[in-house]
Amino acid sequence: MNYYQVLKKDISFDFVINAYIDAGIESKIDDSSEVYILPNRKKKTLQYIKELRKIAEGKYYDVIHIHGNSALMSIELFAVKNCKNTVIITHNHNTKSEYPLLDKLLRSYFQNNVSYAFAASRESGAWLYGNYPFKVIENGLDMDSLQYSADNRKEIRRKYQIGDETLLLNIGRYNFQKNKKFVIDSFREYLQFDASAKLMMIGEGSGRKEIEEYVKELRMNQSVIFVYKTNNIEKYYSAADIFTFPTKWEALGMVIVEAQVAGLPSLIGNTVPMVTEVSDRSFYFDISDEKKWAQKLYQIKKMKIDHESQYDVRMDQFNIKNNAQELKKIYEQMCLEKVKANSKQ
Repeated sequence: MNYYQVLKKDISFDFVINAYIDAGIESKIDDSSEVYILPNRKKKTLQYIKELRKIAEGKYYDVIHIHGNSALMSIELFAVKNCKNTVIITHNHNTKSEYPLLDKLLRSYFQNNVSYAFAASRESGAWLYGNYPFKVIENGLDMDSLQYSADNRKEIRRKYQIGDETLLLNIGRYNFQKNKKFVIDSFREYLQFDASAKLMMIGEGSGRKEIEEYVKELRMNQSVIFVYKTNNIEKYYSAADIFTFPTKWEALGMVIVEAQVAGLPSLIGNTVPMVTEVSDRSFYFDISDEKKWAQKLYQIKKMKIDHESQYDVRMDQFNIKNNAQELKKIYEQMCLEKVKANSKQ
């Protein structure tokens, strides 16, 4: 959505969504853009393909930009295969699939039909495309909106009745990849060093209720704060003291970059690409032991790092103002190449 906000004055966008769109996301889309909510891709695959094909073939798009996490993007490639005059881009955002068997079964079709290949990082590109050439498209952030704010810190802490206690922050969907049980278990260990600390978890997902029940079983209700939706994530970065992110794997992990831009000291799983290291406030650590993770969190707390945004040149690669213009140029170049190729046929 950050790219859309910058480029919508120059490029007309439509959005095709699988089953559900978050109200916060939808509110950011202008009336000039069409939003198509398709049947559930997993449960009604054939109907999903049929409706996607109808949209793609009926609007004569210059570019169809498919976002996904594996060779399951073959579903979209199959649906739009008749759009011969359209630039069709697949954009991979992960280094593992939640459906490894399906990913393996579809690899051959995917690799035989991929055309323009994008990836969120070198690691995610190499994992999905192999030797096929791909371009890394860095995710873009609005750097100004993420800057630390003392007023935002006071507002969020007042809202959740947090005083001077240490506040740990974790953001991400409740699924296997994001390692939420480890987040809770390591925080339980951390409380032995800092008994009054709080953990705030922001996110949604099918595993949320399971984690909520686990917190109740451990009698940690008073220490863990669940936040399900927010359109002002930058305020929460300002409110926190340490960002804890022991993910099992990531193609990139933009929340890691966001936290650092906001000046938040961050403990990150060493499973994450080092391109996310954009400040001296990031610490990459092994995720095999909850006790050691908790000890590392407490070491970071004792360092008393000032929570203020500090510019680092490494952040420039994620600046949305620069990256959006680069993507626009890429779109234009690809469209020109497509026109030339079609004229020779």
